[in-house]
Amino acid sequence: MLLAVSAAPSSAMQVIVDMNTLPLAQYGTLGALNGAGCWVVFNNSPTNTQIQQTIDNLGTGIVVAENIYPGLGNYNSATNAGRRPTAAFSYHETGGTPGGTVLTSAEINTIKASIGTSSVVVLTRGYLSSSWSTPVNAALANANCSGVTFEIAPYYGNGNNGDIKACIDYCVSVGKNCYLLFANTQTSGGNYYQQLQGEFRDLLERGAKLYDNHVILAIGNYAAQSAPWLGSEGDNSVQGAQIWSTAQNLFMHQYYMQNQDSLLFLDVAGSSTSSGAAVQQSLLGTSSSQRWFALYGTGGYYTVRNVNSKLPLDVTGSSTANNALIQQYTSNGGANQQWQINATGAYYSFVNQNSGKALDNNTVTTPGAQCVQYTSTAGDPSQLWNFFPETAAGATVKLETELANVAAVSSGITERIVTDAGFSGGAGTILDATAVNNYVSYVVPNVVAGSYDVRVGVKNYNTRGIWQLAIGRADNFAGTANNIGSPYDSYSSTAAFTEVDLGTWTPGTTSDKWFQFLVTGKNASSTGYTISFDYIKLIPN
Repeated sequence: MLLAVSAAPSSAMQVIVDMNTLPLAQYGTLGALNGAGCWVVFNNSPTNTQIQQTIDNLGTGIVVAENIYPGLGNYNSATNAGRRPTAAFSYHETGGTPGGTVLTSAEINTIKASIGTSSVVVLTRGYLSSSWSTPVNAALANANCSGVTFEIAPYYGNGNNGDIKACIDYCVSVGKNCYLLFANTQTSGGNYYQQLQGEFRDLLERGAKLYDNHVILAIGNYAAQSAPWLGSEGDNSVQGAQIWSTAQNLFMHQYYMQNQDSLLFLDVAGSSTSSGAAVQQSLLGTSSSQRWFALYGTGGYYTVRNVNSKLPLDVTGSSTANNALIQQYTSNGGANQQWQINATGAYYSFVNQNSGKALDNNTVTTPGAQCVQYTSTAGDPSQLWNFFPETAAGATVKLETELANVAAVSSGITERIVTDAGFSGGAGTILDATAVNNYVSYVVPNVVAGSYDVRVGVKNYNTRGIWQLAIGRADNFAGTANNIGSPYDSYSSTAAFTEVDLGTWTPGTTSDKWFQFLVTGKNASSTGYTISFDYIKLIPN
């Protein structure tokens, strides 16, 4: 499964355990969800014992309650049980706003002061329609309100309109959270998993910004008495595992996909949002066109969609031939848009349902090459991809210097590209240095904060000098640069290609970085000061 690359649930995935429909006798059997990032909503009249059992069994889970408000039964029960709320909760069905749902600012302040919770999350079932946006925006303007839960269900008539996107966009614009609660929308029979899948896909295709840090998805109705398809009513462990599996299989993560062969990332050319745009491999950047998510279809196949465009990976023309080009294309449900995801150690291959062939980098290790499909071959690095969630933290970065942007070079000194079969990409660079203090600086884009082992591919020769590497932020190199490793003597009596390990570097910020190679001297046997490079590689520690 794709989510095997992530050992813990993402902060962008939550599960709502809706106690409104949970048989009261089952309150004490929620151990299956312990620590799984769950919220629990009590029914409207829990006993003190039931509250205690729920909190104890959930451990690190988050406990929420409807109608916790001074004077109401749930508030009094929670107080009497000695178990006050421990995190941000959804409060609703009070006040005079549309449907009696969105709390007023005064009510938010009262809850905050009376209960002592860290913040209040209001709930709404609409936004643009019926003037819901007015009370929602007023609530979000209150410093004690950290966000809004948008309850999505055809029952409330809000499953297919622009309300959700508008509410998300507003929350993001004011820096508050938007929790999307997919309620149980069926009263009997059917498939809850498919229901959630369909609603989520529809929401994506309407352009909701589900992958902003402020947008959190929730899954509703852990165990409804009228929902036997979730599992045996008497077995909460089964139901808990099933609903959590549902949340995972909705793939609330976005991933960078890095090719094992090239160490480049799957991308859409030009960050295009157009149907038919080429899917290629690129250097790591900041565009959301390099991030992908998957939606489960049927029979073990997935639709793999681009975060920027929301369009799926597609084999051009539904071809079954080797070297058919890969593009993004309007979703049509075709087998050429369905992919089987197969684990091979730490890597994954994507095999197209229509052709039976694998997503392949066309054995090209340079940026800009359009991907193809090719006969699936076990262990072929051109067909294997590693996944890095959300920030690309943990990804090895390799930048061929002939492809790098030159940030700075000594006045009067030439930096040039040279070809040689010994270079990893068939080409490298030379700085035609003539003296000490000559230098060249390369830009390595979007380096994620963390700890790295810094390695540099070089070509040593009898005309080479000694160089020192310094790394600093692109926006303030002089103020942030630090030497990495010791000076390296690149003299060799004959041409020799090698990789130099310069040790650990720990950038504290995510940003573009300059890698400056400064000539500090030369070997007594060398006839010059030139220095030559193949690539820069950053391996996470």
